Amino acid sequence: MNLAQQELLHPALIKFIVFDIGGVLWEDSDPVLFEAIAKDLGLNFQDVQRAIDEIRDPSTNASISEEESFEIMMKVMHIPKERRKDLERSFNHPKIFKPIRGMQDLIHNLTQNPKINIYLLSDIINISSLYKAVLKAIKKHYPWIKQDHIFISPRIKAAKREEGARAFEILLEKLKITNSSTVVFIDDIKKFVDIARERYQFQSIHFTHDSSQGRSSVDGLRSVFTKAGLL
Repeated sequence: MNLAQQELLHPALIKFIVFDIGGVLWEDSDPVLFEAIAKDLGLNFQDVQRAIDEIRDPSTNASISEEESFEIMMKVMHIPKERRKDLERSFNHPKIFKPIRGMQDLIHNLTQNPKINIYLLSDIINISSLYKAVLKAIKKHYPWIKQDHIFISPRIKAAKREEGARAFEILLEKLKITNSSTVVFIDDIKKFVDIARERYQFQSIHFTHDSSQGRSSVDGLRSVFTKAGLL
């Protein structure tokens, strides 16, 4: 089912729209980041990818510390301890955050609806230089989103990808939401969309994007919101 064919079942109830970040607000940045780190440190792409994959699950929900994450990555990448700071700096690449065409306009339009609150919920590995760069990029490209409306896994110490997907529970608790049907959740990973819908009863949208198609994916999302009377 393409985006324009998806529908929100209870549009009159909607008070919160919760977006994922990577793959929704901007293009999937992982490959670009891996390539940048590899270039900075003189490594091959596969070693960087393998090292980050090694820490992704435990680091995302902060069950291991940032220091432990670096120790694991340095071991996998065969980086000496004296290059620890170089590795840390290599995660700060603001140019990797490329907004999906049309998404800025869509979110700006949604924030003009006084009945709607926009939030972000995203899994990010617990590397401070990375998530600080993410927060800075959001402030630059999506200034209409309030900083205290951004829930990233290192801050809330819970993730969508962990067992039970506790990040959704934390979101409901922090926003004091008693009726989860008031929430629309948008993610590019179908597994998370399904969990949000089936386990937490969110109204959910699977966002699929092909950069070669320009604005078409965002236009599909805009169509869903327009039919729901949110735009």
